[in-house]
Formats: sequence, structure tokens, C-alpha cells
Amino acid sequence: MCRIYLDTSTSTSKESSESDSNKDKVDLSAGLLRYITRSRGWDVPEAWYYLAKAYGLQGRKDEERECLVTALKLSEWRCIRDVGRAVGWCL
Repeated sequence: MCRIYLDTSTSTSKESSESDSNKDKVDLSAGLLRYITRSRGWDVPEAWYYLAKAYGLQGRKDEERECLVTALKLSEWRCIRDVGRAVGWCL
């Protein structure tokens, strides 16, 4: 949902009524993603990436950079597939 909100916010025109609506969508996305990355989704690089995108749209460049660094670090340690699913129950 946040990805859809952020994608539509970056692709639509900047009219006043749409701009207010887009700002609300970006704020909502940032709040949801902040909550997710601070709780169960702390190890999901995609959540950190979209949080960085939301912060960038809000003009919060320092937070955007921190989230991108976190997303990069998490993606470096991420496997292509979960070991349990790749090997199965034989472990």
C-alpha cells in the first residue's frame, strides 16, 4: 500500500488539491513504514528503502540517507532463498 501511495505521489502533477492529497499519502506512508521498520519489519530492506523514499519526498535528507544505508546493509546479508525452504526438512 505504501509503495502505491509513494509511486502515485511522485508521478502525479503538482496541482494544489492533488498536492495536499499526495502530501497526506506520503505522511501516512512514512508513518506506517516507520512503525513497521521499528517493530517486526526491522530486517526487511524493502521497507527501509520505501521509508527512505518517503523521507525524500518530505525533504528529510538525513533520515533518507540513514534508511538507505540500513537497507543496503540488510540486503548485503540477505539470502536469495530462505535456507529452510531451499533445503527442506532434511536439516
